[in-house]
Amino acid sequence: MGSGGASASGGSTASGGATGTGGSSSSGGATASGGASASGGASASGGATASGGASATGGARSGGSGGGVPATGGAPNTGGAGGRTGSGGTGTGGAGTGGGSAGGMSGTFSITSPGWGNMAGCSPDMKTSCAPLPASVVGNSTGMSPEVHWTGVPAGTKSFVVLFQDLSNGTAHWILWNIPASATMLAANVDKTTAMPAVPAGSQQCGKGTAAGTADGYYGPGAPCNCYELVVYALSIEKFSPTMATDQEMVRTQLKALGTSILGTATLRGKTNTGC
Repeated sequence: MGSGGASASGGSTASGGATGTGGSSSSGGATASGGASASGGASASGGATASGGASATGGARSGGSGGGVPATGGAPNTGGAGGRTGSGGTGTGGAGTGGGSAGGMSGTFSITSPGWGNMAGCSPDMKTSCAPLPASVVGNSTGMSPEVHWTGVPAGTKSFVVLFQDLSNGTAHWILWNIPASATMLAANVDKTTAMPAVPAGSQQCGKGTAAGTADGYYGPGAPCNCYELVVYALSIEKFSPTMATDQEMVRTQLKALGTSILGTATLRGKTNTGC
Protein backbone atom coordinates (compact mmCIF):
# COMPACT_ATOMS: atom_id res chain seq x y z
CA MET A 1 0.00 0.00 0.00
CA GLY A 2 1.47 3.40 -0.96
CA SER A 3 1.09 6.61 1.04
CA GLY A 4 -2.25 8.47 0.86
CA GLY A 5 -4.05 5.11 0.73
CA ALA A 6 -3.87 4.72 -3.02
CA SER A 7 -3.16 1.26 -4.44
CA ALA A 8 -2.84 -0.26 -7.89
CA SER A 9 -5.19 -3.16 -7.27
CA GLY A 10 -5.38 -6.50 -8.96
CA GLY A 11 -2.32 -5.96 -11.11
CA SER A 12 -4.04 -3.36 -13.23
CA THR A 13 -1.97 -1.70 -15.92
CA ALA A 14 -1.45 2.05 -16.07
CA SER A 15 -1.86 2.54 -19.81
CA GLY A 16 -0.40 5.57 -21.62
CA GLY A 17 0.15 7.53 -18.44
CA ALA A 18 -3.39 7.10 -16.93
CA THR A 19 -3.77 8.37 -13.35
CA GLY A 20 -3.99 5.71 -10.59
CA THR A 21 -6.27 5.84 -7.53
CA GLY A 22 -5.38 8.53 -5.04
CA GLY A 23 -3.86 10.83 -7.63
CA SER A 24 -0.64 8.93 -8.31
CA SER A 25 0.17 8.60 -12.02
CA SER A 26 2.44 6.45 -14.15
CA SER A 27 3.56 8.58 -17.10
CA GLY A 28 5.20 6.64 -19.98
CA GLY A 29 6.90 4.21 -17.62
CA ALA A 30 8.06 6.97 -15.26
CA THR A 31 8.17 6.59 -11.46
CA ALA A 32 4.77 6.44 -9.76
CA SER A 33 4.46 9.38 -7.37
CA GLY A 34 3.41 9.21 -3.78
CA GLY A 35 5.07 5.87 -3.23
CA ALA A 36 2.32 3.84 -4.85
CA SER A 37 3.18 0.16 -5.16
CA ALA A 38 2.76 -1.80 -8.34
CA SER A 39 1.26 -4.85 -6.74
CA GLY A 40 0.93 -8.14 -8.50
CA GLY A 41 3.69 -7.33 -10.96
CA ALA A 42 1.87 -4.50 -12.65
CA SER A 43 3.81 -2.74 -15.35
CA ALA A 44 3.51 0.63 -17.05
CA SER A 45 2.98 -0.42 -20.63
CA GLY A 46 3.32 1.59 -23.80
CA GLY A 47 6.69 3.12 -23.09
CA ALA A 48 7.66 5.20 -26.07
CA THR A 49 10.54 4.10 -28.26
CA ALA A 50 13.09 6.75 -29.14
CA SER A 51 13.08 7.62 -32.84
CA GLY A 52 16.02 6.92 -35.13
CA GLY A 53 16.52 3.38 -33.89
CA ALA A 54 17.03 4.21 -30.19
CA SER A 55 15.52 1.69 -27.82
CA ALA A 56 14.16 2.13 -24.33
CA THR A 57 15.50 -1.04 -22.78
CA GLY A 58 15.26 -1.61 -19.11
CA GLY A 59 12.72 1.14 -18.53
CA ALA A 60 12.23 3.22 -15.38
CA ARG A 61 11.43 1.39 -12.16
CA SER A 62 8.45 2.33 -10.01
CA GLY A 63 9.48 4.21 -6.91
CA GLY A 64 8.65 3.95 -3.26
CA SER A 65 8.36 0.64 -1.54
CA GLY A 66 6.56 -1.18 -4.29
CA GLY A 67 9.46 -3.49 -5.19
CA GLY A 68 10.75 -1.63 -8.26
CA VAL A 69 8.92 -3.53 -11.04
CA PRO A 70 10.46 -2.45 -14.38
CA ALA A 71 8.38 -0.53 -16.85
CA THR A 72 9.17 -2.17 -20.19
CA GLY A 73 9.55 0.12 -23.17
CA GLY A 74 8.83 -0.51 -26.80
CA ALA A 75 10.83 -3.02 -28.83
CA PRO A 76 14.13 -1.61 -30.09
CA ASN A 77 14.47 -0.49 -33.71
CA THR A 78 17.44 -2.39 -35.13
CA GLY A 79 19.88 -0.83 -37.51
CA GLY A 80 19.24 2.69 -36.30
CA ALA A 81 21.54 5.26 -34.86
CA GLY A 82 23.02 3.83 -31.73
CA GLY A 83 23.87 5.43 -28.50
CA ARG A 84 20.61 7.35 -27.89
CA THR A 85 18.90 7.09 -24.51
CA GLY A 86 15.21 6.35 -24.05
CA SER A 87 13.19 7.60 -21.08
CA GLY A 88 14.74 5.98 -18.08
CA GLY A 89 16.67 3.45 -20.14
CA THR A 90 19.85 3.09 -22.19
CA GLY A 91 19.78 2.93 -25.99
CA THR A 92 21.33 -0.27 -27.35
CA GLY A 93 21.16 0.30 -31.10
CA GLY A 94 24.68 -0.20 -32.49
CA ALA A 95 26.24 1.27 -35.56
CA GLY A 96 24.53 0.40 -38.84
CA THR A 97 26.01 -2.35 -40.97
CA GLY A 98 26.58 -2.47 -44.71
CA GLY A 99 29.46 -0.05 -45.12
CA GLY A 100 31.21 -0.75 -48.41
CA SER A 101 34.94 -1.26 -48.90
CA ALA A 102 37.12 -0.66 -51.93
CA GLY A 103 38.66 -4.08 -52.17
CA GLY A 104 40.86 -5.51 -54.92
CA MET A 105 42.49 -2.26 -55.84
CA SER A 106 46.08 -2.35 -56.91
CA GLY A 107 48.87 -0.06 -55.81
CA THR A 108 50.89 2.19 -58.09
CA PHE A 109 52.30 0.16 -60.97
CA SER A 110 56.08 0.69 -60.90
CA ILE A 111 59.33 -0.96 -62.00
CA THR A 112 62.89 -1.04 -60.68
CA SER A 113 66.17 -2.31 -62.09
CA PRO A 114 69.48 -2.82 -60.24
CA GLY A 115 71.88 0.08 -60.78
CA TRP A 116 69.30 2.11 -62.69
CA GLY A 117 68.68 5.53 -61.14
CA ASN A 118 65.33 6.87 -62.29
CA MET A 119 65.50 10.66 -61.89
CA ALA A 120 62.46 12.93 -62.10
CA GLY A 121 62.31 15.19 -65.15
CA CYS A 122 64.52 13.02 -67.35
CA SER A 123 63.56 13.54 -70.99
CA PRO A 124 65.19 14.16 -74.38
CA ASP A 125 64.95 17.89 -73.69
CA MET A 126 66.21 17.60 -70.11
CA LYS A 127 69.20 15.30 -70.36
CA THR A 128 70.87 16.97 -67.41
CA SER A 129 68.11 15.45 -65.28
CA CYS A 130 68.90 11.92 -66.49
CA ALA A 131 71.07 9.49 -64.56
CA PRO A 132 73.56 7.40 -66.58
CA LEU A 133 72.32 4.00 -67.70
CA PRO A 134 73.92 0.94 -66.05
CA ALA A 135 77.06 0.04 -68.00
CA SER A 136 75.85 -3.55 -68.44
CA VAL A 137 72.96 -2.53 -70.70
CA VAL A 138 74.98 -0.20 -72.97
CA GLY A 139 76.31 -1.34 -76.37
CA ASN A 140 74.42 -2.33 -79.50
CA SER A 141 75.75 -5.88 -79.58
CA THR A 142 77.58 -6.14 -76.26
CA GLY A 143 74.90 -4.85 -73.92
CA MET A 144 72.61 -7.30 -72.16
CA SER A 145 68.94 -6.78 -71.34
CA PRO A 146 68.36 -5.42 -67.83
CA GLU A 147 66.90 -7.19 -64.83
CA VAL A 148 63.47 -5.70 -64.12
CA HIS A 149 61.10 -6.03 -61.16
CA TRP A 150 57.50 -4.79 -61.05
CA THR A 151 54.95 -4.16 -58.30
CA GLY A 152 51.43 -2.74 -58.04
CA VAL A 153 50.23 -4.71 -61.05
CA PRO A 154 46.77 -3.56 -62.26
CA ALA A 155 43.87 -5.91 -61.49
CA GLY A 156 42.95 -8.11 -64.45
CA THR A 157 46.46 -8.27 -65.93
CA LYS A 158 46.94 -11.38 -68.09
CA SER A 159 50.33 -10.71 -69.67
CA PHE A 160 53.23 -8.25 -69.79
CA VAL A 161 55.29 -6.62 -72.53
CA VAL A 162 58.75 -5.06 -72.08
CA LEU A 163 59.85 -2.32 -74.48
CA PHE A 164 63.24 -0.59 -74.68
CA GLN A 165 63.34 2.53 -76.85
CA ASP A 166 65.44 5.57 -77.73
CA LEU A 167 63.37 8.66 -76.92
CA SER A 168 65.86 11.05 -78.49
CA ASN A 169 65.44 9.67 -82.00
CA GLY A 170 62.13 7.88 -81.53
CA THR A 171 63.28 4.35 -82.39
CA ALA A 172 62.38 1.03 -80.77
CA HIS A 173 65.42 -1.04 -79.79
CA TRP A 174 63.84 -4.18 -78.32
CA ILE A 175 60.45 -5.59 -77.47
CA LEU A 176 59.56 -8.78 -75.58
CA TRP A 177 55.89 -9.81 -75.33
CA ASN A 178 53.61 -12.54 -73.96
CA ILE A 179 55.32 -12.61 -70.57
CA PRO A 180 53.00 -14.62 -68.28
CA ALA A 181 50.82 -12.74 -65.77
CA SER A 182 52.34 -14.81 -62.94
CA ALA A 183 55.75 -13.17 -63.50
CA THR A 184 56.91 -10.50 -61.06
CA MET A 185 60.27 -9.85 -62.70
CA LEU A 186 62.40 -10.36 -65.77
CA ALA A 187 65.85 -11.84 -65.33
CA ALA A 188 68.81 -10.08 -66.92
CA ASN A 189 70.35 -11.14 -70.23
CA VAL A 190 67.38 -12.68 -72.04
CA ASP A 191 68.72 -14.97 -74.78
CA LYS A 192 69.05 -12.73 -77.84
CA THR A 193 69.88 -15.51 -80.29
CA THR A 194 66.28 -16.66 -80.72
CA ALA A 195 62.87 -15.06 -81.21
CA MET A 196 61.42 -17.59 -78.74
CA PRO A 197 63.57 -17.50 -75.60
CA ALA A 198 63.13 -20.33 -73.11
CA VAL A 199 62.74 -17.77 -70.32
CA PRO A 200 60.22 -16.27 -69.88
CA ALA A 201 58.28 -19.33 -71.03
CA GLY A 202 55.95 -18.63 -73.95
CA SER A 203 57.41 -15.21 -74.71
CA GLN A 204 58.51 -13.80 -78.06
CA GLN A 205 60.88 -10.97 -78.99
CA CYS A 206 62.50 -8.94 -81.71
CA GLY A 207 65.07 -6.15 -81.75
CA LYS A 208 66.78 -3.63 -83.94
CA GLY A 209 69.19 -6.30 -85.18
CA THR A 210 66.48 -8.82 -86.12
CA ALA A 211 66.03 -7.65 -89.70
CA ALA A 212 69.79 -7.57 -90.23
CA GLY A 213 70.08 -11.10 -88.94
CA THR A 214 72.58 -10.15 -86.23
CA ALA A 215 70.29 -10.84 -83.27
CA ASP A 216 66.63 -11.45 -82.49
CA GLY A 217 66.62 -9.92 -79.06
CA TYR A 218 67.97 -7.05 -77.02
CA TYR A 219 69.75 -4.26 -78.89
CA GLY A 220 71.51 -1.93 -76.47
CA PRO A 221 71.98 1.85 -76.67
CA GLY A 222 74.96 3.31 -78.49
CA ALA A 223 74.12 6.87 -79.51
CA PRO A 224 76.02 9.45 -77.41
CA CYS A 225 74.03 11.23 -74.69
CA ASN A 226 70.63 10.03 -75.86
CA CYS A 227 67.66 9.55 -73.54
CA TYR A 228 66.41 5.94 -73.34
CA GLU A 229 63.30 4.45 -71.77
CA LEU A 230 62.36 1.01 -70.49
CA VAL A 231 58.59 0.43 -70.37
CA VAL A 232 56.60 -2.49 -68.93
CA TYR A 233 53.02 -2.82 -70.21
CA ALA A 234 50.32 -4.67 -68.27
CA LEU A 235 47.75 -6.12 -70.70
CA SER A 236 44.28 -7.57 -70.20
CA ILE A 237 44.94 -10.18 -72.93
CA GLU A 238 46.97 -13.38 -72.59
CA LYS A 239 48.36 -13.32 -76.13
CA PHE A 240 49.51 -10.35 -78.12
CA SER A 241 49.89 -11.33 -81.79
CA PRO A 242 51.54 -8.63 -83.90
CA THR A 243 51.24 -9.14 -87.65
CA MET A 244 54.90 -8.33 -88.33
CA ALA A 245 56.73 -10.02 -85.48
CA THR A 246 60.20 -9.38 -86.95
CA ASP A 247 59.86 -5.60 -87.17
CA GLN A 248 60.26 -3.98 -83.76
CA GLU A 249 58.83 -0.67 -85.00
CA MET A 250 55.64 -2.31 -86.26
CA VAL A 251 55.32 -4.39 -83.12
CA ARG A 252 55.58 -1.22 -81.01
CA THR A 253 52.98 0.54 -83.18
CA GLN A 254 50.53 -2.34 -82.84
CA LEU A 255 51.19 -2.58 -79.11
CA LYS A 256 50.32 1.07 -78.57
CA ALA A 257 47.15 0.57 -80.64
CA LEU A 258 45.75 -1.98 -78.20
CA GLY A 259 43.81 0.78 -76.45
CA THR A 260 41.78 -0.41 -73.45
CA SER A 261 43.66 -3.72 -73.43
CA ILE A 262 46.55 -1.73 -71.93
CA LEU A 263 45.76 -1.64 -68.21
CA GLY A 264 48.85 0.30 -67.22
CA THR A 265 52.47 1.14 -67.95
CA ALA A 266 55.53 1.68 -65.76
CA THR A 267 58.79 3.28 -66.91
CA LEU A 268 62.46 3.90 -66.19
CA ARG A 269 64.57 6.49 -68.01
CA GLY A 270 68.26 7.19 -68.32
CA LYS A 271 70.95 8.40 -70.73
CA THR A 272 74.09 7.11 -72.31
CA ASN A 273 76.93 8.81 -70.49
CA THR A 274 79.12 9.56 -73.50
CA GLY A 275 79.27 12.69 -75.61
CA CYS A 276 77.43 14.80 -73.02
